Amino acid sequence: TATTTTTTTTTTTTTTTTTTEKEKPKQQKQQKQQKPEQQEQTQASTTETKEEAQTETATPEKDEPFSKLDMRIGKIVSIKKHPKADTLYEEQIDLGEDKYRNVVSGLVNFVPIEEMENRLVVVLCNVKPSSMRGVKSEAMVICASNKEHSAVEILDPPPNARIGDRLLVDGDNGIPEGKINLSSKTNIFSAIIQPRLGTDDTGVAVYKGSPLRLPDGSVVR
Repeated sequence: TATTTTTTTTTTTTTTTTTTEKEKPKQQKQQKQQKPEQQEQTQASTTETKEEAQTETATPEKDEPFSKLDMRIGKIVSIKKHPKADTLYEEQIDLGEDKYRNVVSGLVNFVPIEEMENRLVVVLCNVKPSSMRGVKSEAMVICASNKEHSAVEILDPPPNARIGDRLLVDGDNGIPEGKINLSSKTNIFSAIIQPRLGTDDTGVAVYKGSPLRLPDGSVVR
């Protein structure tokens, strides 16, 4: 699972319920970009391979460190179908904070609800809350897709990941940006950082070729 597209939903955590790693598809994963008007349907961040990012996505002139993103491990503690949208899930995600975050994700057509329950996920946390068909979403679950965007997978944290652990790249321990407004076409995530997110040929999530790492050095796929 790799680059991120907007899913205005939040958080993930670590538990022993996701200790087995699912088989990765043979095709390379690529970033799935999302226009603001498509957010209700897609609500889930996706990534693209490094090769595709270089050849198919125009590289933004401006550069920003990955640490501008507050991307953390969370755990889905409850999930249900959105009451007003057939393609959306509504989740409660534990990020190690005082209370769970409510997150809306457009994954109904890609991931069965049984595979979402009690699993660890990667969450983009520093996004501006938004209303998705009347339901508040406070973060974004990070996923990856194939080139055709016909298959979407949730990024898998390793079994030893802990709820609230932050993902960074080597040599970059900066402070996250303030709340990112994903509805803006020029937001730092969609316009600058997302096009450089992807997966390498082994399925590891990377930013500009550098693996996204947890505090203990482990990676996500």
